Amino acid sequence: MFLSSARVDGLSVQSGQVSIPRFIPFGGDFTIDLKGSGAVSEMLRVSNFPPFEFSKNYGLVPSDFQGVGNIDLNVTRPLLEHFDQSRILYDLSGDFTGVSLPVGFGKNSFKDGALALRANKEGISIRGPIKLGAWQTTLDWVKPLVYRNTPAEYSVAGVITRDDLDAFGVGLRKHFGGKIGVLIKGSGDGVSVSQADVFANFKEADVNFGTLWAKAKGDAGNLSAKIALGQGGDIRAENLKVTASGLDIQGAIAVAPNFQLQSMDID
Repeated sequence: MFLSSARVDGLSVQSGQVSIPRFIPFGGDFTIDLKGSGAVSEMLRVSNFPPFEFSKNYGLVPSDFQGVGNIDLNVTRPLLEHFDQSRILYDLSGDFTGVSLPVGFGKNSFKDGALALRANKEGISIRGPIKLGAWQTTLDWVKPLVYRNTPAEYSVAGVITRDDLDAFGVGLRKHFGGKIGVLIKGSGDGVSVSQADVFANFKEADVNFGTLWAKAKGDAGNLSAKIALGQGGDIRAENLKVTASGLDIQGAIAVAPNFQLQSMDID
């Protein structure tokens, strides 16, 4: 059976096909192939049923997401009313533009994304370029599904400049020039992120602590830390390590939401 076009609520189906290889013996598999397009929010809302249930499983509010895209969906399931849900096989792929996500850093959320979605029984992945505020990054989010309660792994990577830091409200212009490669990694589910590991390579930046220490562009320099975000917006960097020529710092610092220093424990 073929479908040339249709609408499912706010989604448009460009083509579809249902294949039923056999009716006997009773309970054989049949396959559904669909190609569709529409808003990300509508796709999340309409797909909130087994085996997907993205909104239910990850505590998502579909209306909080923006963007549009195209999807290819293949589902194979038994021709039965009651059956073991593990017999459902699916393969979902989609490409989306103008994506905005209800998560970010402070007042800066992810926006203007061009993301690719891939999902099957083994896992879900979301990858592609997206901005965090004005900072251009690349997002990589992978959720394994083979074993229950396995957390998703995510990373955000990009090159940051002092203009980007200014946009975040971090006033380090007189202490930093050039660019820094930043990688943020963490795990968890849903859109709530409370902690992450941060790595930075500032070889391509000139950095100074006033008259106490300075590093020229081209000299090696690295930073790593575990960042924890408090409910009130405060930020704590633990296991902090900064290394460069003439500099070896280890310890922890905490800053208020306005980046005013609250505490510092440095070796």
